[in-house]
Amino acid sequence: AAGVWPHSGGPPTVGAGPRAPDGSRAGAGSLERAMFLLLTVLFLVVPLLELWVILGAAHTIGVAETIVVLVLISVLGAYLVKWAGLSVLVRMQNTVRQGQVPTREVVDGFLVLLAGALLLVPGFLSDVLALGLLFPPTRAFARRVVLRRYRHRLEAYGLHDGGARVAGEVG
Repeated sequence: AAGVWPHSGGPPTVGAGPRAPDGSRAGAGSLERAMFLLLTVLFLVVPLLELWVILGAAHTIGVAETIVVLVLISVLGAYLVKWAGLSVLVRMQNTVRQGQVPTREVVDGFLVLLAGALLLVPGFLSDVLALGLLFPPTRAFARRVVLRRYRHRLEAYGLHDGGARVAGEVG
């Protein structure tokens, strides 16, 4: 196969991007390093921080009390996820009935789903982040961050942060 496919030793990969003269993908090393760093933080650093906070709470208020607080936060969080999720669903339905694309509501739904997932992870840090995503003022801030981050992708589909753009409409 090495003689059939120049530079790579195999068939070209769709969407793999430009190749350097040695056959490697340009910029692949920096992306791989960034992903490794992100995964290291998510799967090693965050659990260690959660464990450290849980042990500190257990030392301060007691083991049984720490477990009770973690369970109560999870139960309260499940109720809040249900309430916030239903609220987002109603807003999404109202937006669609008005003939608009529910961009903000979809992002809010994703943030509520993320909050629910974070509440499944035992720990105080993830619970604080999850509860922040469940309350409308802090969720609105997170929504603005997400929409700003993905604005170029939304605009590629003719959308902005509040619905479909009409042809010829200015900004």
